[in-house]
This record gives sequence, structure tokens and C-alpha cells, in this order.
Amino acid sequence: MVRRLSGRVSAEACDAFFVHGWFSLIVVISGEIEIHIEGSTVPVKLSEGRLCGISVGAAVSEAAVPLECYVLSCTIALAVNGRIARYAIGYIEAVTSRSVSVLPVSNADLRHIIDLMQMLKRKIEASSDKPLQDELVMLCLNLLLYEYSAHYFKNSEDQNVFHSRSEKIAMGFIALLDGSAARHHDVKYYADALCISDQHLRKAVRRAT
Repeated sequence: MVRRLSGRVSAEACDAFFVHGWFSLIVVISGEIEIHIEGSTVPVKLSEGRLCGISVGAAVSEAAVPLECYVLSCTIALAVNGRIARYAIGYIEAVTSRSVSVLPVSNADLRHIIDLMQMLKRKIEASSDKPLQDELVMLCLNLLLYEYSAHYFKNSEDQNVFHSRSEKIAMGFIALLDGSAARHHDVKYYADALCISDQHLRKAVRRAT
């Protein structure tokens, strides 16, 4: 589901968008929203120009007015398995399984993400008897998830975010797939390229995703 929150929005009204075990993506256009994350004593504050992904229980503790933001919520299973294209499924699974990630975005990128949110909202609300309606909804959802994943990994590189050895191997493997998947279908090829055993590669990808 996609919702636009605007104007005087109570904290209680926002809580319905954060379902435990679901993935929620929030983009703040103006105002500020404060979210208490399950298991954390420090709330997450989101203001204009912030993109946030949450995959654990959360509750809004405060919403500054006037607030304007978009919230996308879906099950992690839908985010990972409802793929139009299978490429980068490991990236999608990795970022949607993170407990919480807050990313700064430029004005141009913010506008682009808002446009995608609006387009997805329109497709969800469109008549269900339109041709290829479900496919159009999934395409819009995929676009948003790819944008979020791209910002997540770009921000990780810029901020020198720590990744475990397994995560680094998994990301290296997925990067190799980009240019080699059409020609190479065996695990050993990718394991050799990463200078590890095929068993090590399998275990690392399973741990990371």
C-alpha cells in the first residue's frame, strides 16, 4: 500500500503503516517525523530530503506539522519474490531485511522518488479490470525498490559503512552477475572470480541474504 500523509497528521494515524515483519519505505517532502524503532532507545528523526527503509516493528512518536510524506508498505516476501526481473534479487533481499536505514537524497533524486511513489499509488488505485494491472503495479514497485537499493549502496560507499565479509562476497557476486549471467551459469565460475571456493560462496550468500 502507498499513502500520502499531509497536513495535521497524528502519530497514532501514522502507526497503521508500520506492520511488524513488513518493509516500509518513507520519503519526507516537508516537516519532520520521529519514529521509535523496536529494540532501540533512540528514536529516528526524519526530515525533508530523507529516505528511510524499515523492516522491524516501529511506531511514530511525534509528527511535526505541517507534515508531507509518502509511505510504501509491503511484505518482505512481496518485495523479494514479486520480481519482474530476477537480477539483483540479492541486493533487494539484503536492503529490505535491514532493520532501519536512513539515507540522504538530493533534491533531484527526491523529486524522482516522489514521482515513482505517486505513480505506484495511481496504479494501485486504478480499476482492477485494466489490462496488465497487476504487472504495472509490480513494475512500479520494482522501480522504487531498485532506486532505494541504489541509494543504499551508494550511501554505504560514501559513508564507508561496515559490511561483513559475507555481505562483501554477496555484493561482489551480484556485481559479477551483471556482466556474466547470460554466459556463465555455474557457481564455480563466480567463486573462482572471487578467489574463494564454491561452497564458501554459497554459504556467504546465504548468510548475507
